[in-house]
Amino acid sequence: MKKTTRIICLVLCLLTFAGCFAGCASKDTTVGPQINMYLSSEVYNLDPAYAHVDASASKLLGLLFEGLYKLEDNGKVTAAACDNWIYTEDEGVLKDTDEDNIYKMVITLKDSAWSDGRALHADQFVYAWKRLLDPTFDGEGAELLYDIKGAWERKNKGESPDDVGLIADKEQLTIYFKHPIDPHEFERKLASPALLPVRQDCVEYYHSWSTANTTMFTNGPFTLQTFYPGARLELVRNIYYRYNTEDRKKEPTPSKYVTPYKIIVDYTLNSEEIMEKYEDGELFYIGEIPASKEIREAYKEKAKIWDTLNTHTYLFNTTIAPFNNAAVRKALSDVISRNEIVNEIVFAKPATGIIPNGIADANSKQMFAANNQAPISGDSIGVDAAKAAIQASGIDFSALNGKVFEITVRVNADAKYDEETYELKDISKSDDKIYDTVDYIVAKMVVEKWNEVTSSLGFTFKVKPVNTVRYNEVTSSLVQFRDVFIESLYGTTQGGKWSELGLNYKLDNKDDGLTASIRKDRGGFDIIAIDSQNLDKTAFSALSVFATNYSGSKGDFVGEDFNTRGHVTGYNNEVYNNLITEAAVARDEMINSATSKEAKEAAKNTMYEKLHAAEQLLLTDMPVIPIFVHQNAVLKSKKLKNVDFSEWGYPIFNKTRLPGWEKYLPNTEAEEEEEE
Repeated sequence: MKKTTRIICLVLCLLTFAGCFAGCASKDTTVGPQINMYLSSEVYNLDPAYAHVDASASKLLGLLFEGLYKLEDNGKVTAAACDNWIYTEDEGVLKDTDEDNIYKMVITLKDSAWSDGRALHADQFVYAWKRLLDPTFDGEGAELLYDIKGAWERKNKGESPDDVGLIADKEQLTIYFKHPIDPHEFERKLASPALLPVRQDCVEYYHSWSTANTTMFTNGPFTLQTFYPGARLELVRNIYYRYNTEDRKKEPTPSKYVTPYKIIVDYTLNSEEIMEKYEDGELFYIGEIPASKEIREAYKEKAKIWDTLNTHTYLFNTTIAPFNNAAVRKALSDVISRNEIVNEIVFAKPATGIIPNGIADANSKQMFAANNQAPISGDSIGVDAAKAAIQASGIDFSALNGKVFEITVRVNADAKYDEETYELKDISKSDDKIYDTVDYIVAKMVVEKWNEVTSSLGFTFKVKPVNTVRYNEVTSSLVQFRDVFIESLYGTTQGGKWSELGLNYKLDNKDDGLTASIRKDRGGFDIIAIDSQNLDKTAFSALSVFATNYSGSKGDFVGEDFNTRGHVTGYNNEVYNNLITEAAVARDEMINSATSKEAKEAAKNTMYEKLHAAEQLLLTDMPVIPIFVHQNAVLKSKKLKNVDFSEWGYPIFNKTRLPGWEKYLPNTEAEEEEEE
């Protein structure tokens, strides 16, 4: 019965989907610029829950999805899908609970729709947020929701999702909080890319929903038309974006809210070809200048460059030797020359701590990073000093003899790895040129330095590139991809219902890039390179994820007890956990409307004192290595008008114009004649 119902629902969805576009067939929805761009390096996964680990993906999310609020490039929070809200603190009773007070926010959504025509409703936000809070799901964004009644208990104790204070009624979202909040500060949280809406029918039906255009619907200004890693990415105007009730009464104007019709990215181009097409006026925007020092230096003066909140970071698996030893981790961090790395990749700054510049301290005019009492040095401590520190660490060297540890990095879809030379070659390129990414370049530099330290101690390191693996789905013609990198990070895939669907998958590649250890539920890496994106412009959000009860990681039931696993690195320090708990108590006191002005100020100072202490402890224990902070560096043709940016780093093309765009359209007739 279950399968029959699901099949009927799928057929109805497909008929509705076809009907929507059949109804639009008579409308000229393709009017507008078709703009060739190079938005970013290759992106494999567009799930908002994972955008914080990939700087390239974060540059696309704002084009495809729209949250309740957005963060402008000047730091100002403005409404996006939210039309208005009302916050109240009333005495009363919430359902059947014994609470004496109710603190709630009622948010009304703007009239908009998804790319398949389905209305944007509050339940799609509720589903996305409860997905983060699901105790079987690894998602760092969960911490952003812990002010909500029942949210922490759901994630960390496995309690019922029905007890979470989120109620959806079409265009109205009602949020019940466990304590008083500052609604304007909560607006800032709602601007986080982690809290974007997703559709339950997509996430739970298709395992690879976020890696294939055929299974992904979006509510932002653009939607996916073509998504083929390593080959092509095409975004087209979401004709239903902001297409409200009043608009439907009039003659449709598809370009009213989104000017460009299509954005085209050709991933078959190599670095030189990208720059040649830009110089020849065939590419109008480059959102990420290719990872060649020569190219980047040549365009440094022409590019628009600004700092981001995104830190390239190495995560240790602290559950295995020798990375279960803090002294070893610290020595490996200290021997890295961050200045040399930044000099090589050009558009970056050396990381001095966990918190990048741009996050305010207790005094909002000062930056948290500027008050770091023991910042990481940009220079290496030297091979001899690092070797001495590891020798004095007390580890059992005999157990490590001959071991080779891997740094897992994300690389381009068609890249192949030479085990002997550690070089990447992209076999899809006719000239067979080496095709490096920033992640890979940095990993090679780190491996070279680490091996100078450890080779005489009996163990070494190498780079392990991973990318996407294509599924050949036996029962349909859908082209779907699987994100091996996310599987490596979290140990298992997340979302989707393979077994219930009865689908059988096989891989194109005999070697799918996974070791047996990755198939375990945890611990699928030795060291892994991620782009750590701050999910909120606060130090608390960035630091709390390393505390067990704020990590957002999945948990387990052991008998009747529920155990949270903590941060994906395996890091678990009781002193650190207590510092974050104390900071959270102070934060709650600070935002409580009943707290006096003097008490609020004292609570704020206490919170930041605890957070600074937490960062210092983290930089001593070093379960993660902050290496450099990304800078956005973009090139924009003078012909392209009205390009804006979000503080999260993604471009805003809603009103982008390309005067005379008709002359840049592909000459289809001429191409057909040539083929004949």
